[in-house]
Amino acid sequence: MIEYNAELMSDKDLIEAANEVFSAQEKDFEKIKTEKWYKTFFHAITLNQDGKKYLVRGIKSLAKLQQLFMSVYVKNYRKSHEQLDAVIDAVTKNSNAIKNLYRMCVLDLEEQSALEQIDDYDGEILALFLGEYRNENGNVPSKVRDYNRGVLIALNQKIPSGSLENHQISKLKAPKVVYRCFMEQCAVDGTIDTQEWSDKIYQDIDDFELSNNTKLEIKESVKREVEIAGVDYLLVKYTKNNSGVLDTDFVIELEEKESIINHSVDDYDIKDAEQKLLDCKIIEALVMFNKLAESGNPRAMYHLEELYTHGSAVNLKDREKAIHWRKKGTALGDPLCKLNTAYTYKKNSDKRISIITEVINEVHFMANEGDLFAQNELSELYKNGEVVEKNEHIRLEWLKKSANGGCFRAIEKLGGYYINKNDIDTAIIWYKKGAEREDAASYHRLGDIYKDTKSLYKMAFDCYVRASELGDIYAPIEVGAFYDGEWGNGIVPMNYDEAFKWYNIGAERGDSEALVLLGTMYMEGHGTQINYESAMACFEKAYEEGESEAALWMGDIYNENKNFEEAIKWYEKAYEEGESEAAILVGHIYYENKNFEEAIKWFEIAYEAGAGEADVPYILGVLYEERNNLEEAIKWYKKGAERDDAASYHKLGDIYKDTKSLYKMAFDCYVRASELGDIYAPIEVGAFYDGEWGNGIVPVNYDEAFKWYNIGAERGDSEALVLLGIMYMEGHGTQINYESAMACFEKAYEEGNSGAALWMGDIYNKNNNFEEAIKWFEIAYEAGDAFAPNILGGIYEERNNIEEAIKWYKNGDERNNKRSQLQLGELFEMGKGVNKDLSLAFDYYLKAAMQGNKYAEYNVGRFYYCGLTGEKNINKAKEWLAASASQGVEEAKQLLEKIK
Repeated sequence: MIEYNAELMSDKDLIEAANEVFSAQEKDFEKIKTEKWYKTFFHAITLNQDGKKYLVRGIKSLAKLQQLFMSVYVKNYRKSHEQLDAVIDAVTKNSNAIKNLYRMCVLDLEEQSALEQIDDYDGEILALFLGEYRNENGNVPSKVRDYNRGVLIALNQKIPSGSLENHQISKLKAPKVVYRCFMEQCAVDGTIDTQEWSDKIYQDIDDFELSNNTKLEIKESVKREVEIAGVDYLLVKYTKNNSGVLDTDFVIELEEKESIINHSVDDYDIKDAEQKLLDCKIIEALVMFNKLAESGNPRAMYHLEELYTHGSAVNLKDREKAIHWRKKGTALGDPLCKLNTAYTYKKNSDKRISIITEVINEVHFMANEGDLFAQNELSELYKNGEVVEKNEHIRLEWLKKSANGGCFRAIEKLGGYYINKNDIDTAIIWYKKGAEREDAASYHRLGDIYKDTKSLYKMAFDCYVRASELGDIYAPIEVGAFYDGEWGNGIVPMNYDEAFKWYNIGAERGDSEALVLLGTMYMEGHGTQINYESAMACFEKAYEEGESEAALWMGDIYNENKNFEEAIKWYEKAYEEGESEAAILVGHIYYENKNFEEAIKWFEIAYEAGAGEADVPYILGVLYEERNNLEEAIKWYKKGAERDDAASYHKLGDIYKDTKSLYKMAFDCYVRASELGDIYAPIEVGAFYDGEWGNGIVPVNYDEAFKWYNIGAERGDSEALVLLGIMYMEGHGTQINYESAMACFEKAYEEGNSGAALWMGDIYNKNNNFEEAIKWFEIAYEAGDAFAPNILGGIYEERNNIEEAIKWYKNGDERNNKRSQLQLGELFEMGKGVNKDLSLAFDYYLKAAMQGNKYAEYNVGRFYYCGLTGEKNINKAKEWLAASASQGVEEAKQLLEKIK
């Protein structure tokens, strides 16, 4: 077989050579066919009469291929229209390669304003004409119809010949589009004036409803275009950027029809095809296997089933084709196809055992005769213990024989076997053997192994790159992850442009996860502009290809844009596809929108699905606690605690702390929350040891309190820093140390704790540094502290600045500070620095008393008893004096006794 080698001769070189050789001065066919370029490339295209089949590799522009084909083949060989039809038919029907080329070269109509839009009816006829695509219902799929809207505008994508009536092309409603396409092809061929090669075609075109004037106008328009821009412009115009597409995307098989060229159905030998497969030349092997299978070779059918089932290193997976060839191969008696058919039945079923029993001896015979593929299949039987006794030793023997013979599937299995056995060194040996054969999957597996060791990151990266170069579907996202900073610890510089490129390559190869990653790049503007439409297109396509995570991302986009209805729809899709955390996201949407019943429902669904681990029970506990359903709240907090959720333990402690009989349980919960890393629980434990809580269920122990406050401070709890500062101030659990205290308060203040400013002011106040004290108290006030105004008022009152004192006490009153209200009452009662006003004094006393200030309660009782603001009211006096006396105010007790 002759192959075109792109490294030896580029497509540009070929075009130049073609133009030179087929000039007016050189038409000696005998001399032409001795030229190297002719043997390697043109010979394949022209299907010379030697009965062989050829492959063309490395052509990166369909327009150039068509230029070379039409301008040289038609103009110089003048073969019959029937042969020309056959070649065109073969080129345009080679589905995968041609579809890739169509995508590169077809012109979008909006790019050619002079052309008319083709409507749906025309698009459907074009779809019939261009490959006769049908779906399972016998209809032209809408995607194909849309896809072919612009095909006739692409340069010479299909030259109609023979009777146009057969193709219904004469019914086109936009014949100008077709006619212009032919004219541009003639311009490329240099025959726009003579139309020598297309005489017969134009007889048919005359049937179009185009006047001669219209045809002339189109023809002259094309000629003017060529005069201005040159013929090459037509090629550039119809050729799109093909960066990131491998040569394997441009393998074009040229099929001959038997009626034109007689050849044997066994042009390819099965051994040659299998050798291609063993050499990891997957596409070439696929072409050969297809030929052999179509001619009835059952062994080729087995290989096709394997390729279409596993996809190998390139995206070949096609379930329908795999089933088709398995069934056909089984019907023709291939033992390996039969074996695969057996695997479609339930394990240990009579049918499965019957088929395996039928073929086992033949498979054994083939394996003993050195059949690498039979050896690989036989190893599976010994692995599973079906018909033959399960035997790992024999399994490995057959697998190693197959692998040593070069079967890359066996090599991959051996590598996986030793990975599962945790024998990484031996796994590497086998994967390296696969890599030596240029097996993309082996390179990928080596990358996976090296990636787990920091010192081998560079080797991992190199393996992923090589796997990608060899066509591996899933390796590009690994390369992208290195550039994205997800892997590699900087062995390659972070480069979002490169990451985007590699994710794009993976997506083009059919890796749905790459589509998801590409979508996130569009969302974040990494390696590209932020483009939510493109991101959503990626996510939607990934979802259609089975990537359930993509539905989560779709939901996130809609959620961020406050389109909650669409967000919920996509999250529900994700949940239905197994993404259990989607239920949490739905719950959060309902919670934020105050629909607590739906929120609870979805969080409970999430809990049952095992999503969110300990977070979900905690959230449910909070929801029930907010609705004052403590019984349910405790139930869910306990479920969270069972999962060792620190926050749930903390919440349980808060609830138990409100009941004296449950202090011990509260203490235990706070301790457990602290042990689990909760930031804020340590100060609760410290408060028990500090005597603030617990009514003595643990002995007061300042050393322990100091220890726990310190733990909280180290975890970032600013309130713990304040409490630690107080311990330093008072010498509890440590030596008195004002510097350390102030350091704690300053740090707490920097972390946003306004109460720390109050304590800073207190230190300065105690040390008679009133200027600094006032500064810090004012800071505390500005930060919203309710106590600061009263302290500031006290400082100014002590310094006889009553006007400033009243101002600050009133600021405290505005914040409902009962101490400030008491102070205001006393100032107005005594007329200290202000006009005496008993009515106003009473109002301030009453405000403070209603908040439980014991001295204010005494003063209100005293006012009622003495009738200082009106008539006496002994009953009310008794009521308020009793309240004050119960809090230990001696004056209240004495006055109450006097009244009695």
